[in-house]
Amino acid sequence: FAPQPECRGVAGGPLLDDAGEAMVGTLLVFEATDRAAVDRFFEGDPYNRGGLFEGVEIWPWRWGLGRPEPSGPSS
Repeated sequence: FAPQPECRGVAGGPLLDDAGEAMVGTLLVFEATDRAAVDRFFEGDPYNRGGLFEGVEIWPWRWGLGRPEPSGPSS
């Protein structure tokens, strides 16, 4: 399982219940060239392939606040 240049994770962490104590899910934010790149990422993800996720929802999203600086060879 290797990172894909067309889809990179930029933020993520656990989703919590209203008390802020129990984990109820995970939020991951990716920058990707397109939806197909995200689909390919999750097809190869070991947690997804191992059935650890009850479900996966993928939504388009646009940075509003806190966009990280680009990293890697293109910066």
